[in-house]
Amino acid sequence: MKLLRVYLVVFISCISCNSKSHRVAIQELVPTQQIAKGKQYRYYIGLGVYLPFELYVNDILIKYGTTGVSSAVELNPWLLRNGTHKVTIKFFPDVGGHTVVNMGKEQLPYRIDFNKVVINESRDIVKQEKAIKLPLLTKDEDLPYFEQSWDIEITDLPYVLEGWSNGQDLSKWNQEVLEKKVVAYYEKLRRILNDGDANTWMNNLTRRRKEETNVFDYEYDKENIRDSFEENSKKIREYAKGNMIPLEDYKMKVYGKNNQLVALERFSSKDFEEWGETGKGWSPLIRIYDEEYLTSYPVKLYLPKGSDEFVIIRK
Repeated sequence: MKLLRVYLVVFISCISCNSKSHRVAIQELVPTQQIAKGKQYRYYIGLGVYLPFELYVNDILIKYGTTGVSSAVELNPWLLRNGTHKVTIKFFPDVGGHTVVNMGKEQLPYRIDFNKVVINESRDIVKQEKAIKLPLLTKDEDLPYFEQSWDIEITDLPYVLEGWSNGQDLSKWNQEVLEKKVVAYYEKLRRILNDGDANTWMNNLTRRRKEETNVFDYEYDKENIRDSFEENSKKIREYAKGNMIPLEDYKMKVYGKNNQLVALERFSSKDFEEWGETGKGWSPLIRIYDEEYLTSYPVKLYLPKGSDEFVIIRK
């Protein structure tokens, strides 16, 4: 595991189905290739930052915050294979501010590092390589915006995923036409959730996502997979049914170095103040259950080459 290059950019400007189909669904969700525990590597970016930020891998937004954060962000869901991958951090002014604080002058202990670990069933680290620091090349001045990228080399990922690699380049679409198509698909998803149709959601729409999730999560226990399947199905039938709010206050975002992923994301609003949330960056697929429990259903879509139908591939 080694760091290759550093780039700096500073901007001044079911379940309601029969038992047979249930069994087939569970069996097909178990990965066929099972990796030995000592090789179940997980890659993380460790963060200790003090400003509103966005974290990207290969131009896909994977973490954001309206304040600073100390956190570990897993990269595996966004790594389809070994190779060179780009990590980017963007900093923004605090709420009400106009500039990113002078990071060089403030001498705040910002921390961004690249980690490779193996964890056990309790998610305790049992094997860890020395973290690689990703240095911030700060300017000794206030700026309206700050961005920096690093290339990292992934060499020990023990699987290859298709993911969205065979997706269409969505930047080549007329963006108004694309947005109408994306919104129509989200409306279909909302109707399915609002109908409590766990069978369609779990067995059809999110099946590809779950299959790949079990690979990069190294989840091979059929009972765990079944329990998760049944729990999520139950939540859709009991909590989503009749409780999905209308799609509103969103924008379309296209992600990925080849523009192959797309999602709708909400603007910040006062709609969820009573829950202490702004909803910024959330999926607009939101349920409010019993006027107390607020949950969103994040989805990232891709459009396979030669197909006219979106596929849910990640959260």
